[in-house]
Amino acid sequence: MGQIALIREVEIMPLETILSKEQLIEIAESVNGNFICDTEYKEFVDLDGKEAKRYLESKGFNVVRNLDTGRNGLAITSCGVRLSTNGYICKVV
Repeated sequence: MGQIALIREVEIMPLETILSKEQLIEIAESVNGNFICDTEYKEFVDLDGKEAKRYLESKGFNVVRNLDTGRNGLAITSCGVRLSTNGYICKVV
């Protein structure tokens, strides 16, 4: 009997994903925000949001506060974008 070969199309993701400020704003403004995947951001490094602050500032955001929420760290920008130490980004208006 003949052999059957199954071939499945697989989307190949780049090994490095680097998001721009515009992409971060777009993700943050989506309904309920979302988690980011960026090789330049290190999740769970601290609990006071210093890494989130560093990351957002490197993208051109003006970070007005970083803090420990008791569960995660958080960095808040002057335009309302918030990035948690777990990688969740959203925008508060």
